[in-house]
Amino acid sequence: MKTLIILTILASFIACSKEDAKHSLMLKYSKDSETSIFNYKIDVINVSKDDTTFIHLDTLLYEKVEQVYSNGDYKIVYGSDDVSDSSGVIIKTTPFGEILYSRNNTSIKNQLDESRNIEKLLLKFYPMLPYKKVLEGETWNRSQVMHTEEQEFWGDLNLNKRFKLLKVSDGIAEIDMTIRSASILSKKMDENIKMDVDIVVKGKTFFNIAQGNIEKMEIKSTIIKTTKEEKIFSQRDMKWNRKQ
Repeated sequence: MKTLIILTILASFIACSKEDAKHSLMLKYSKDSETSIFNYKIDVINVSKDDTTFIHLDTLLYEKVEQVYSNGDYKIVYGSDDVSDSSGVIIKTTPFGEILYSRNNTSIKNQLDESRNIEKLLLKFYPMLPYKKVLEGETWNRSQVMHTEEQEFWGDLNLNKRFKLLKVSDGIAEIDMTIRSASILSKKMDENIKMDVDIVVKGKTFFNIAQGNIEKMEIKSTIIKTTKEEKIFSQRDMKWNRKQ
C-alpha cells in the first residue's frame, strides 16, 4: 500500500514537471507598441533556358500595430519606408500567426518585384504557432491555401507547413519550419494552359516567448515553375532580423 502511494505521488510529480516544461507560443502585441524595425535581406537566383538573373536586397522593414481586436486578433502594417494604411502591407492575424486578411498598398513596382513583395513573403513564411503548449521536440502541422499570380498565370498554392520546437534558450524559442507545395496554376487568358509550381522551404524562426514576437527568421526556398515551353528554377535565401 505504501509503495502504491509513493508511486502515485511520483507519477503526479513527473506529470507536473512535464507540464511546467511546456511553452506557450503566442503573439502578444499591444496597440501602444512602438514601431519595430527589421533588417530584411534576400538573395534570389532565377534560372531559365534563356537567362540567369541575380537579385540582392538589403533594406529596413517597419512593423506597426494598428489595432488590437477584442478577440485577440491584430491588425499590423508593414512597410519598407512608411507604415501607414495608405502605403504599406496590411495584415490581420490571430495570436497563432494565422493571417486572416491581407492588402498590399505598396507601389505597383514593389508588388511585381518578388524580392520586395512583403505581402507574399508574409503569406508564405509567417510562422504559424501551436494552439496548445508544447515541449521541446514537439511538432505541429498547418495547411494553407494562398491565391497567387505568377507571370501570366494565377491560381491557388496549397501549402503544407510543418513546425518543430527545437529548443528554448534565454526565453527565445527556436522553431524549425518546413513548407512543401505542389500546385497547378492556369494561364489568365487561356485556362487550358497550365504551370506546375513546386515549392520546398526550409527555415528557422526565433521567437521571443515573453514579448510574443519574432526576433529573427532565416529561410531558404527552392521554387520550380514548369510549363510546356520552359522550366524556371528559383532559389532564395532570406534573413529577417529585429533591430529594435
